[in-house]
Amino acid sequence: MEKIIAEFRQAVEEHISTELSSRSWLGDTPALPELDDFLFPARQLLSQGKRTRALFLAAGWELYTGDSTSLPVQGGAALEIYQASALVHDDIVDAATRRRGLPTAHISMQKQHENSNLQGESCAYGKKSALLLGDFLLSLAGCAFEKAEHNSPAAFAAARRTFHKMTAEVAYGQYLDNRAEYTPLGVGNSAAITRALNVLYHKSARYSVEIPLRLGAQLAGADSEFLQQISNLGIPLGQAFQLRDDALGLFGKDAVMGKAAGGDITEGKRTVLLAMIREMTDSDSRRIIDNYLGTPLQESDLAAIQGIAKECGAYARHEDLIAEKEATAAQELEKLPADSKILRYLLTALAGRKF
Repeated sequence: MEKIIAEFRQAVEEHISTELSSRSWLGDTPALPELDDFLFPARQLLSQGKRTRALFLAAGWELYTGDSTSLPVQGGAALEIYQASALVHDDIVDAATRRRGLPTAHISMQKQHENSNLQGESCAYGKKSALLLGDFLLSLAGCAFEKAEHNSPAAFAAARRTFHKMTAEVAYGQYLDNRAEYTPLGVGNSAAITRALNVLYHKSARYSVEIPLRLGAQLAGADSEFLQQISNLGIPLGQAFQLRDDALGLFGKDAVMGKAAGGDITEGKRTVLLAMIREMTDSDSRRIIDNYLGTPLQESDLAAIQGIAKECGAYARHEDLIAEKEATAAQELEKLPADSKILRYLLTALAGRKF
């Protein structure tokens, strides 16, 4: 299975490279030298990554067809390009400086400005250029998905609708996430946890796991009953995936994550973990946490927040919620009328993500 997954990842990367090198969207117009500068941050970003969403798409295909040899590589590449567009936009919104161990797109383009003796403010140039790059990647992802492997015209039409709905939902989820950062904090309560779970669902949980699974099955020709069974598995697994990311965001190691630990606190993110900490800790510790939100953290600040999270029991509760979601997904997998070695590999890999 490791060989199949490695070969699939390699094939997806080759298709991504082909899409980034294509000039078909330019028509007969020759590409200007600036095109290389425009695409440079995208090439860097897409040179990294575990191709998780592409693999979930492959798992959905395998679940329905039983075939792990002729997988939808082009469909997987389209998903990875779309994710890159979402990450570029997300990093602008969050004013993030690193992604996957590399400068984020707007920082990379800011440096281009500084090194090219362009006029104006380099920071503004970087943000505006990266915003346009994110839009370009969104469009390129749509073009790439038009080439997705499928078993019938009807299957492709259904998958295409799902793909475009996904891109709209993620934009809405990003808005909810952004709005939450500007919403006044109340006294810790369970309603904040519910709101945070809602943001998590729309922004990342569905497009990270459930929708890629559904897309793979739809491209293969799955019916509505089969797709519902996939969603029953994909929703809790996608929630567990993002909850684990949030935990790693507070307790992870910079070198492993490719971005700074504590970034969610610095960016003022209203994560489920934050909501749990604020609900379960005392007023003094809650005030400490609130004062750190939206500010750069020193190593000692991060250690203090980690200590509060563990001492009040929020970290353990958050881990229990992740385990609960993973267990639900595993149970739903056993109910499926078919099996997927790729999906079982992913379940094991995601459950094993540690610090």
